[in-house]
Amino acid sequence: MKSTWKRFLSLVLCMCMVMALLPNVTMTAFAATSGTVTGLADENIGLSFTGDADNAWTATGTQIIGKARSTSGSGCSDGKDYSSTLTITNNKTTEATLSFDYTVVVSDGTILVNYTTTTADGSFSQKLAAGGTVEVEIKSGSTSADTMITMTNVKLVADVSATVTFQPSENGSYTVDGKTITEVYTHTQSSITAYQVEATPAEGYRFMGWYDVASGKCISTDAKTALNFDSDRTITARFVSKELALFETGGQVFDDLNDAVTYAQANGQSKITLETDGSIGGSYTIPTGITLLIPFDEAKTCYTTTPAPTTSQAGAKVFRTLTMTEGSSITLENGAAISVGGQYYAAAGGSVGKMVGPYGWINMKSGSAITVQSGATLYAWGFISGSGSVTVESGGSVYEWYQILDFRGGSASSEMGNKVFPFSQYAVQNVEVPLTL
Repeated sequence: MKSTWKRFLSLVLCMCMVMALLPNVTMTAFAATSGTVTGLADENIGLSFTGDADNAWTATGTQIIGKARSTSGSGCSDGKDYSSTLTITNNKTTEATLSFDYTVVVSDGTILVNYTTTTADGSFSQKLAAGGTVEVEIKSGSTSADTMITMTNVKLVADVSATVTFQPSENGSYTVDGKTITEVYTHTQSSITAYQVEATPAEGYRFMGWYDVASGKCISTDAKTALNFDSDRTITARFVSKELALFETGGQVFDDLNDAVTYAQANGQSKITLETDGSIGGSYTIPTGITLLIPFDEAKTCYTTTPAPTTSQAGAKVFRTLTMTEGSSITLENGAAISVGGQYYAAAGGSVGKMVGPYGWINMKSGSAITVQSGATLYAWGFISGSGSVTVESGGSVYEWYQILDFRGGSASSEMGNKVFPFSQYAVQNVEVPLTL
């Protein structure tokens, strides 16, 4: 009996050591369970959140995404569900109507819109006094799928009369309430009544966004949408070459990475996200405190030191691609980072660990280069491949998935004390271009 008990304890200790080698299930250094959310084009809409779900909310332009996923237990620990509540605040000095459309993926969890349980897609509209609030809550219920709500056309409009001037655009055309804008068009109407607008790019171009001419700010990136205005504005549609990559930071969209960096620095933004597939040429520097994200999902989840493995085995596929043209370069200064998103299947039993689901990709053409200076970090949770190169200078860091392809079993693991390695096959292959350390 004593011998059996010792053997059992030995196996338990071995499994604990093996678990320590598996990919960490903790979330990232960007993780936050409370705070503010930035990124909406309308700065009069305040967003804050509380709860125990990490990085549950993101916002861009006129869209907000909230998501949470449960974690399974490991060893002697139990699994856990997570929740987060978003508070939307009317920061105007007058009463205004908050409205948005939403789609939901419940995934065995719970979603509440203004305290009402929601299980189907819908829309919401409510008048809010100055400083008034609405709450949206999500609670996870699955370890294999997110409980998620996507809110679109998020608007906060006061009931006033406003005059809007629409200017014609280049490299594309657009309509307002069915009228094609070929010359300056001015119209006055109640802010409660939306202008129905639709943009069409010319051959070789793509729609970039609806812009306020005076401020130069993007107010929406939806080519077909409804726009409400509660102050006099001048509006136009902008189009850019479809070959160019578009970047988003603080709710604004740029076709030049350097312009995005300048805006992020001036407006206290810590993340720049690749918004569309496309290419960059020339030289770029990512400064201290800013992360360039090549996302793997619409929620722009940003993994840093400890990304979350998944139990899903969905086939791996590209979600977003940044192409670095010949001779182009990106330099990461001290305190800067690139995060290329992706997920890893945390294998159990006889299963094989592998990259699964959507991932971000940097496609490096001949002569292109990424330089990671001292104190900077490259998080390669997706893929970096092609004909370029990555150089990590002394003091810099690079992270990749440690993919366990074959486990030698309990017998081999029980001999780890005798320097027996428990895995017969493994891979570290997210950076597929020459990597100099």
